[in-house]
Order: sequence, then C-alpha cells, then structure tokens
Amino acid sequence: MVLGCGKEIPIECNEPECVIWETPDVAIEQKFRLIGAAGIKVDGSLDQHFDSTAISCRQTLQVDSIIYQACQFRSVYDNRNIWYYVLYPSGYNLSKKNKSLVLFSGHGTARQLIQDENSYQKGVAATFAKEGYLVFVMENRGMGRLEYMGDHLDELDVLYKGEGSSWYGAIMTDALCLLNLIFKRSDVDVSNVGVGGVSTGGALSFFSSILDDRIKVAYSQGYFWDFQSICPHPTIHKCNAVFCGLSASQLALNLYPRNLIVVNGKLDQFYPGSYDEFAKLEFFYDSLNIPSNSFYYSPEETPHEFSIEYARYHFGRSLRQDQQEYSKLPILVEPLNAQENVGIFPKLIWEEIDIAQYYQIEISLDESFDNALFSVDSIANNYIQLKDFKHGQRYYWRVRGGNAGGVSEWSKHQYFETEQM
Repeated sequence: MVLGCGKEIPIECNEPECVIWETPDVAIEQKFRLIGAAGIKVDGSLDQHFDSTAISCRQTLQVDSIIYQACQFRSVYDNRNIWYYVLYPSGYNLSKKNKSLVLFSGHGTARQLIQDENSYQKGVAATFAKEGYLVFVMENRGMGRLEYMGDHLDELDVLYKGEGSSWYGAIMTDALCLLNLIFKRSDVDVSNVGVGGVSTGGALSFFSSILDDRIKVAYSQGYFWDFQSICPHPTIHKCNAVFCGLSASQLALNLYPRNLIVVNGKLDQFYPGSYDEFAKLEFFYDSLNIPSNSFYYSPEETPHEFSIEYARYHFGRSLRQDQQEYSKLPILVEPLNAQENVGIFPKLIWEEIDIAQYYQIEISLDESFDNALFSVDSIANNYIQLKDFKHGQRYYWRVRGGNAGGVSEWSKHQYFETEQM
C-alpha cells in the first residue's frame, strides 16, 4: 500500500513468538513532515495510489542482448509527460513475472544511469538488465530529455516553491506515479521489486521506499545524511533545503522490516554525517529490541559514485532469483470453444493483456499446430476479422501477446466448426 501508516507487520523469526512491529509515532510524524516539506502532491487520502496515465512507448533499440524502450507517463503532479525507460533482459518472456528494479537518476541524465559506464552513475541499469532484472529508469525534470522544462535549481525549484512545493516534491511525485504504473504491470513480480540510486537517485530511492511499502529493498548511496544538525552545508545543493529539520534515521524506521542499504564512500564529501546518522538508526533498533534490517558501507577510495557490487549483493539477497509463471495469457473469447455453425467470415476475439503492444495468431487444422494453416505476426487490436473459411471444417486457433521485450506463451488453444454448405 502506498504511504502505509504504521500497520503491524509480523516478522519471520525462529523464536516461539515472533516480534510484532508497529512503526513508532515519531517515524510516522517524520513521514508526514516529509510529504509537507517537499510538497509531494497527495490528493485525498494517503492510501491513494498516485494514478497516472501511461502515454506511449517508442524508440526501441537493441544493444547486445538488452532491448531498450523509451516511454512516457503523465504525472499527477501537473499533468506533464515524464520520460522513463524500460530495459528488457535477455530471455525476457511476457508471460512470466520478473524480478524488477527501479533505478532513479541523480543530477545528470538518465542515459548516464542506463549505459554510461564512465559517468558517476556507472551505467548500472544495463548491467542489471544483463543479469536478468527487468529494469526501469526515470528521467528527472530539467535533465536529459526533460531539459526543456528549465534548469532544475534556478527555474523549476523556484517555480515549484512559489506554488508551495519544490523540485524534489515534483520528482518524488513523479517517482511514486512511475512506481504505481510498474506495480500494475503483469510482467512484474510485485513481491520482488527493489529501488536504487546515487545522489539525487539515492534520495528518490530512500524517500520512495518510505512512502510506498510495496518496495522490498532500497539501495541509497551518497545521500543518507544528518538533515537536522548540518543543514544547510556548503556542499549541499540548495534544492535539499526543504529537508532541513527532518531526521533520516527516524524516517528510515518506516522501512522496517524491509531492507535498507546505505553506502557512503570515504571520499564522498557531498553529504557529511552519514555514518553518525546511521548509528542513530541502529540505536533505535537496539532500544526497541528488534533485529536491524539495515546495512551500512563506507568503501575506501570511493567518491560520489554508484558502487554496483553492494547493490548487486543486496538485490540478489533480497529479491528471489526465480521467475514465476503467471496466468496472464490471452483468453480466447469468441467463438466459444467447440462452437458449431460459425460463419465462414468469422471474427475472432480475445481478452487484452495490459502490457502487450501487439498480438500474434495461429490457425491450424489440428491441435498440434505443426503446420499452421494461417498466421499473423502483428495485430494491433484484440480481434481479427477473417474471411473465406471452408464450410463444415474444424479450425483450431491460439493467440499470444508481444511487446518490445518479446512474446508471451501461447494461449490455450480452442476450436470451432464452420457451418455446413
């Protein structure tokens, strides 16, 4: 549930009685303060799911074994179209649920996160897609393909603050909209979704996992810091001023019992006080007598850049490695199975798949489909009008869906018999 408010969650353990966790009031208060301070657009109750509209996907590109697709959604923040990117792993199958990662970009373009190994974002999205994850990357307002909106600090942050929000409030709203679209996709294993990023991407990962408790694991690098005592600070971008007075350690309590990974390299001087703030979080867990769900790393010789080895380990540790079959295959609707006296100009209809961009159909005189009588590889709609079938003949048919990443399994086949002469 988005923006869950302190529900009791049983924790798996080996003790006779498992610990029951109830989010402390101070953590819930910090969550609401975060929403208000940043100006996240929340209309109605906090249980709303940030419904946004998927606009289109286009500009498909294949590099090595990975298929990249550029897409847009309409954000509920201001109805602007926001770019995001889908990276389909090798062996992607539309009819399977995939372990999935949502990687948020830092200050810079989404392209840096997707494929630029020489940038501080290290092109890790392509790396994770090659390792079998279905990966999503969002472009931030004022950057990359959204640069036309204006400079994120001198224009957008000023504009949004004049409206009672902030640049962070806008992109955090965008992030929650994208997450909701992703959790609705039938090719996503919704119980195995992780988020990650460095710098602003680390902030979006941390904050979005606080506000959307469907996220199983959050990786935040180069952002977990002491909002209270060292804000403002010369190295901290002015757009972060909205968080002054919040407590990162208290906010992090909202993630429990989900996993939080915090990384801040010893050469990363952007956000000081990281370790001390994390120590406060561990103190909270000790005082509450519960096992910690959080991990902290400060690797030597590591500046403000994405450290993929820690993300790889914890994503692999937290998200299942298997892909589960699921029942979202095309369901054949008309003609009914075994229907007789069907006209020789039949219209075949099947149920839509939410993520299918086209359909394929096969028609055969036998149920093996070894020698298909008729096939179409790209049908835009969930029906096809056919003609000139023979009288008094039995026809078998099946359908599968496809998108840029590949195709689904075939539906269960059915048959119908045409009318006699």
